[in-house]
Amino acid sequence: MAVASGNAPLQVHSEQPQSIDELRGSYTLETGSLEVNLQDVEFPEDTTDLEASIENGALTVVVPKGVAVRAHAEVGNGTVSFLGSERTGENLDRQYESEGYDQADHRLSLGLSAGTGVITVVREE
Repeated sequence: MAVASGNAPLQVHSEQPQSIDELRGSYTLETGSLEVNLQDVEFPEDTTDLEASIENGALTVVVPKGVAVRAHAEVGNGTVSFLGSERTGENLDRQYESEGYDQADHRLSLGLSAGTGVITVVREE
C-alpha cells in the first residue's frame, strides 16, 4: 500500500505470519511504516530470533501473550518504546528483557534498528 506524503509515496507495510513456518528471520523497509504482528504465531519452546529494521519511519512489533521478550534496539534519531517504557533522543541503544526471560519456555529475541524514526514493541491485547 502506498500513502501520499508530500511529494513521495510513503510505504505502509504489514507482516502478519500465521505460523512459525511463515515467520522470516528478518524484515526490512527503507522508508515508511513497517508492522510485524506476531500475535498468531505459536512459538516453539526455546528462543526464536527475529531482526527488523527501517531506515526512515516507524517500526512496530506486536508480540503475543505468553512469550517472554528480550529486545535490543538502536535508533540514530528518534524514539524507542518497549511495552510502554519510552525514550527519545539521538544515538539510542536500548535493551529490554521480560521478567523471568531465561526461565520462560517460549522466548523471542528481537534485534531492532532505525536510522531516523520510532521503534515500538507492544504486547497483543
